[in-house]
Amino acid sequence: MFKQGNFPLNKLLGLRMSESESLLSKIRNSCLCESNSVIKELDNGAVIRIGSGVAKARKEQLYKTYEIRLKFISDRKGLHAQRISNSISEFVENLILEDPEYLQTARVKVNPYGSYLVWFIPNTFKIIGCMFTISQSEVSDGKLEDLWDGKIT
Repeated sequence: MFKQGNFPLNKLLGLRMSESESLLSKIRNSCLCESNSVIKELDNGAVIRIGSGVAKARKEQLYKTYEIRLKFISDRKGLHAQRISNSISEFVENLILEDPEYLQTARVKVNPYGSYLVWFIPNTFKIIGCMFTISQSEVSDGKLEDLWDGKIT
């Protein structure tokens, strides 16, 4: 089984081997605030799943969506809110800087809840966003509020 670092590339689902190597290399060499956490999870056995397709980058829609999310968490003091705020800011900044025509995503599920969402430019595999997300369906409303407010980590 081919490995890059400690990570077996056959656990990267949705890409050919050379594409897998390129994506992992880009994540590993990324300076984004959550990239090292993604690599740590992968090295510990997590699986990365590539989104089913390439999508036209609807930048205006993405800006609006993430602007709303930033406003929602702007008054939250928890570590999770700070992490999301930092990674959203990086993503929006890179959207502006890179101005991609198309985007693709990958997701790394972690335990006990949450996942890393990785945004990348197809063909070049340039990583433009990496954020730790927790779905409302994964935790109770009270727990999610406690995460946002820093009562739990």
